[in-house]
Amino acid sequence: MRRSVLPSLLFILCLLQPSEGEHIGIYWGQKANEGNLTETCATGKYSYVNIAFLSTFGNGQTPKLNLAGHCDASTNGCTEMGREIRNCQKQGIKVMLSIGGGTDDYSITSLEDAKNVSDYLWDNFLGGSSSSRPFGDVVLDGIDFDIQAGESSFLGNLSLQLISYSQTRKVYLSAAPQCPFPDARLDSVLATGVFDYVWIQFYNNPPCQYTDNNFDNLLKAWNLWSTSLKAGKMFLGLPADQTAAGSGYVPADVLVSKILPEIKKSSNYGGVMLWSRYEDETSGYSSYIQNFHLNQTVDSLCTQQSLRACRSSEGGFVESFGNMSNVGIQVYAGSNGTQCCEIICRNNCSCQAYAPTNRKNNTGCQIWLKGTEFVRASADKSLPIYVSVALLPEDKGTSRFPTTTGDNVLCFLS
Repeated sequence: MRRSVLPSLLFILCLLQPSEGEHIGIYWGQKANEGNLTETCATGKYSYVNIAFLSTFGNGQTPKLNLAGHCDASTNGCTEMGREIRNCQKQGIKVMLSIGGGTDDYSITSLEDAKNVSDYLWDNFLGGSSSSRPFGDVVLDGIDFDIQAGESSFLGNLSLQLISYSQTRKVYLSAAPQCPFPDARLDSVLATGVFDYVWIQFYNNPPCQYTDNNFDNLLKAWNLWSTSLKAGKMFLGLPADQTAAGSGYVPADVLVSKILPEIKKSSNYGGVMLWSRYEDETSGYSSYIQNFHLNQTVDSLCTQQSLRACRSSEGGFVESFGNMSNVGIQVYAGSNGTQCCEIICRNNCSCQAYAPTNRKNNTGCQIWLKGTEFVRASADKSLPIYVSVALLPEDKGTSRFPTTTGDNVLCFLS
C-alpha cells in the first residue's frame, strides 16, 4: 500500500465503450432527427441496435421498410446505411432488423408464407444475395420480432426457418413481447427456444409496469418471465423518456437504486432495452444505466480501506467540488489482482469515491457518482472522471498530464 501526494489534480474525461458497461439495446429508425447510425453507435452506449421497422410483409404483400424519413428504400435511397451499419458492427455492436411495429400491415398466414418471408429476409438483409438489397451488401446480425398485430400462428415457423440459415452464418433472433405473461402473440414463438435476446416491454401495460412509485408489479412480472422464458438473455424494456410511451416511464434514480439491483439477480438477465434513440439522446437515460454498471463493477473489485469515511459536516470531497482541497490518493490491492485507489480528503478520511486505478501505470483514480455536482454532471453524459499527476523532483514541482487507461477506453482532456 502506498500513498501519493497530489498538490493539484488534472481531470480527464473518459468515455467507456460498450464492452465496459451495461448491455443496452436501442430502437432506432422512427425519428428523422435522432441522428444516423454512425452517430448512434459512436456514443459508446449501446450493445444492440434494432433498425425499426420492416412494417409491411407477409400474406403476399411486397415487403416495405418504414424508416421515418431517414431514407427511402423504394428509390434505392438506403444503400448508404450499409456503411453505417458496418461501422457499428466493427465496434462490436450487433445490428438487427426489427420486423412489425405498431402498424397492422403484416401477417404470416401459412407455412408457405413463413418460408417466403424468411427467404426474403435472408436474401435482402442477411447472408443471402439479391439485386434489391436495401442496405447493399452489408449483412445484418439478425432479426427482431416486434409483433403487435396480424396472424401469429406461423411466426414460430418463421423463426425456425431463419435459424436454419445459421448453418451458413449465425442469425441472431430477438423478440419484444409485452410484459403480461404469456404474450398474446409471441408466446408460441418464444416457446421454440431459439431466441437469443428477449426485450420485454414493461410500458404501456399498467398491470406489469412501474406506476405511481410502485414497482412491485414490474418485479413480479419480471420474475415470472425469468423463470418461464426459454431463451438466451432477458432485457428490461423501458421508455427512454416520459414522452416515449403513454405510461410506464421509470425515473432513472428509481431504476438504478431499486429495480436493477433486483432484476440483475436473475441468471438470464441481459441488460436494458430502450425505446427509442431519439428520446435517449434528449434525456441521457442510458447514461444512468451505464453509471450503475460502473458502480457495481467497482464494488466487486474495491472495498473501502481503514480510513474512515468523510462526513458531510467536514466539507470534504463528498460535499462539493470547491472543497476538494486536501491532497492524495491511496493505492491498494483489490480483488482479482486489481489495483485500487481512494481519494483522500480533509482530516485523513476517504471520499467514498474509489475505483480500479489506471490499468497501465496505476496513476489514475476513477471517480463515480458519489462525488460533486461537477462529477455527476459529467457522469450523466457517460463521462467518468479520471485524476492523474506526475510527481517531479522537489525543485521542479508537479506536472499534470493525461494518462491512457487501457483497452476499450477513449480519453479526452477536459
